[in-house]
Amino acid sequence: MKISALSLSLLVALPSYTSAASCLASLTRFNLAFRGRCRYDDVLGRIADEVAKTEACEGVTAENELIALLGVTTVEGAQGEVYSMCEGLFQAEKADEFLPFPDISEQGPQFDKQYYDGNTYWNEQYETNVENRVPYLKNEAANRLDIDAANVEDVYDGIAKSGGIQFPGGLSNFQDDDGNICDLRAVMCCWASDRQANDNNGNCAKAYDTNCVDADPGDNTDICYVDMSRSGGSAHVDAGFALYPGDNNDGEGSVHCHGFAWSQDEQHHTSRFFGNNLFFVSMYDHMSQRGYVRNIPGAPMCGCVEKVRGSSSSVFQFVCVCENSRHSLTFFSYPSSSFL
Repeated sequence: MKISALSLSLLVALPSYTSAASCLASLTRFNLAFRGRCRYDDVLGRIADEVAKTEACEGVTAENELIALLGVTTVEGAQGEVYSMCEGLFQAEKADEFLPFPDISEQGPQFDKQYYDGNTYWNEQYETNVENRVPYLKNEAANRLDIDAANVEDVYDGIAKSGGIQFPGGLSNFQDDDGNICDLRAVMCCWASDRQANDNNGNCAKAYDTNCVDADPGDNTDICYVDMSRSGGSAHVDAGFALYPGDNNDGEGSVHCHGFAWSQDEQHHTSRFFGNNLFFVSMYDHMSQRGYVRNIPGAPMCGCVEKVRGSSSSVFQFVCVCENSRHSLTFFSYPSSSFL
């Protein structure tokens, strides 16, 4: 993923007591612009550039100057301030620039909720040529995935490659018992059906009406059990369980699972772009490209790993970000606090 040029500004008004200790305090304003990640080392490197070209800063280290500018007394304090500043940039970026998740389907959060439970026509239909459908167009197939879910391809070719997608944390599939986003910071999707032919995945084949009515995905998982109490909002029961002691035809049949996780550091790229990862794993790679759909009965199709766990093996996805964002931190230095 390559993040396109992005310009964000954070205004830092420095209190008067820092001016005496700062060799850059004589400047009314200076702007630090840099590309890449917003991290302490990045900001420190730009401060070093300013110090090197400012005569009043001769003999002053960049780290001491940054400490003075931020009004702290230690390197740890400066690191904490820069982390907060970068977090402000990232939150503004997420609110202003990231695509809201419901904009992918353009059918609202209730549709998204039902989709991730394994419902909606994205999951339940397969391509057909039967003549009794309404409306019937001669020689034209109905329920074509590439048409019904065309938005998925558009989003993948556009914003998913060059920007961010908001994570749908408001859906119960992706909330823990306290309403927070997945306690284990991991999502798992498991599919039980294949609805698309000629993609080298699963056993759905043409003609659809004879060879794709009950097709299976490529099997990579052994489902051991499903605990329905973990996902009552998807199973629509308070409790219950299903056991699958065998595998394949002796158990649950062919099931394909794929998950992803993100860092505990909110500024890590896996935490900032986990909405992109959810979109890629669930809607693009597995539904649009492979035709994998439907849920394991009693469990959501996609949800926090603690809601869908019960499998003995699966695949986990890692997000790779080539970040080229342009960040701008604008520092002001005033002789008093009258401008605050």
